[in-house]
Amino acid sequence: MTGEEVEASKKSGGGSALGNFDEALQLVTGVMEHDPDNPHAHFCTGIILEQQGDLRGAHKHFRRVTELDPQNAISWYWTASTLTDPENPLLSTSPELAKEQAALYSKALELAPYLTQAIYKLSFVSRLAGESLKQKALLDRWERINPDRRQPVPGPGNSAAKVYGEMGKGPKNNNRYTLVVLWLIE
Repeated sequence: MTGEEVEASKKSGGGSALGNFDEALQLVTGVMEHDPDNPHAHFCTGIILEQQGDLRGAHKHFRRVTELDPQNAISWYWTASTLTDPENPLLSTSPELAKEQAALYSKALELAPYLTQAIYKLSFVSRLAGESLKQKALLDRWERINPDRRQPVPGPGNSAAKVYGEMGKGPKNNNRYTLVVLWLIE
């Protein structure tokens, strides 16, 4: 069962007392207790919290990864994607957030120019910021390299999908904690 299925089963009275998300969070919390600056543990925590709908908590962990490893494009993408309005944590897109999100998505694209999700989301926040020409140019760029398009892809469009190997940098030195957590939430 996927992490989402376990959580749904748990809420309906079935399943185990400890779901995959809970078990994974315990593991990464243990890693961070021993190594508070472990970027893999912060990244995995961010993915789990984002999956559970805790965007504010996820944002804190993704922001920490960008501080620990500023060259990690996927973490810049997730930092932008989990940014919420301080007054309303359920609001993750608005004209007020658009400039800050645009800067974060732009940083992700500076590091990984073919990161299709960042291109698409930057086009969306550009529209919110009133930059319709920039939005059009970004959508055209996205369409040309989108790896999920129907026609053959002319270039190396990258993804930030929530699957192992595409969620961010791979574990250094086969970091077993990252591997276990990613296995638990997939």
